[in-house]
Amino acid sequence: NIVVDRYGFVRNANEENSSAEVKKRESIRAMKWMKMLNNWNSFEKKNRKKIITRCFKGIPDCVRGLAWKFMIDSQEVQILYKISYQELLAQDSPHSKQIKRDITRTFPQHVHFSGGKGQMALFNVLKAYSILNAELGYCQGMGFMSALLLMYIEEEEAFWMLVQIMHKYGLEGLLKPGLPDLHMYLYVFDRLMQFHLPRLFKHLQSNNILSIMFAPQWFMTVYLYVLPFSISLRIWDVFLKIGKPIIFATALGLFKIIENQLLNSNFETIMSHLKFSPNTTSIDVDELMRNIATFQIKQEKIDQLEYDYTHNPQDFVHAIDNL
Repeated sequence: NIVVDRYGFVRNANEENSSAEVKKRESIRAMKWMKMLNNWNSFEKKNRKKIITRCFKGIPDCVRGLAWKFMIDSQEVQILYKISYQELLAQDSPHSKQIKRDITRTFPQHVHFSGGKGQMALFNVLKAYSILNAELGYCQGMGFMSALLLMYIEEEEAFWMLVQIMHKYGLEGLLKPGLPDLHMYLYVFDRLMQFHLPRLFKHLQSNNILSIMFAPQWFMTVYLYVLPFSISLRIWDVFLKIGKPIIFATALGLFKIIENQLLNSNFETIMSHLKFSPNTTSIDVDELMRNIATFQIKQEKIDQLEYDYTHNPQDFVHAIDNL
């Protein structure tokens, strides 16, 4: 039997198994979130750590869209660009044909994007962005991010949230033609891994495993393309609050979960372990989120490593004494 799961994806009936206890727990947490959201500005000023802790536990799905709107305040970019969404849609984009080809491959198992209005909304958001940010234009990874926002937020606001996320969290340089920031991201990740998981880092090096072999796909969609949707949601709950540090902490968290298997594996087996997919069943999401929190990657550390990279772009053997 085929059913639609709680997120809107078509599944086999036996895959849906949300217990009454889980639903009850989420209902209690939803009430806490509504209380918080009803007084967001003052609550955020006084209780930022509590908000982050609650994000790590996962935002209840019934309030997720509203919470994301508060966390990604898109009003500042709307003021910055001085152009309306409707004005952007009225223009032609040189990327329209490619966008149309790609949207049929973006979450095709989701009822909202199997055709009709959902695909049109996704096309509109991506087309408008390609016009607003002509330097970047369009990259396929943006489709997954835009689709995720459209699952929870109305079209125009989803567009402005995409603009804000790309701008605020430094994803533009990861997706521009030529991927100008990709090597910097890989450098930062390598240095963080060298510090936090040194034994595993050496083992990967000795097996000629480079981060460029697996990490670009992880980073460029912030894990939406490579992990089960329910796990991606939990990552995005925290990513939208904290930003770029979560991209790197998630990679470290995934490695921590499979560290023992990797340490006992050679090149082929390591690469097979690193090929996560939306059908992956070996990841415990709560363990992953605990790992991400434990690594405590700070934006200041990323800024420092990015500075090191831009001033010594060839120095991939940078000392980590000051990490």
